[in-house]
Amino acid sequence: MRMHFNKLYRLFCVTLASAIVLSGCAIYRPDIHQGQITNSENVARIESGMSKSEVQSILGTPLVVDTFNPDRWDYILTIVGNPRNIIVKERVTIYFENDRVRKIEQEDRWESNAQTTTQTE
Repeated sequence: MRMHFNKLYRLFCVTLASAIVLSGCAIYRPDIHQGQITNSENVARIESGMSKSEVQSILGTPLVVDTFNPDRWDYILTIVGNPRNIIVKERVTIYFENDRVRKIEQEDRWESNAQTTTQTE
């Protein structure tokens, strides 16, 4: 009886140790946020005719300011989950003329679905 208990105890210990070791093998990959989070309420506050400083106070500094076209500001957010699996991609592009908002383009992509909306004067 004692010998049977020892075998069961060893089997239990080996199983428990294996479960603990193997549970550490699962790789946790957190979502990676790249860019700026712009919520739709703030983007909706942007209107034609606003100055660059007004836009910057609402949305913050743009992620991309084109060196060759300083009248275009891009706010981009990409959230990536599993390797090479884009979950969300959002882009807001604001065009200026004489330092005033001329046009706003907003694009939201959720996986493979894309919606584009454009506001003009």
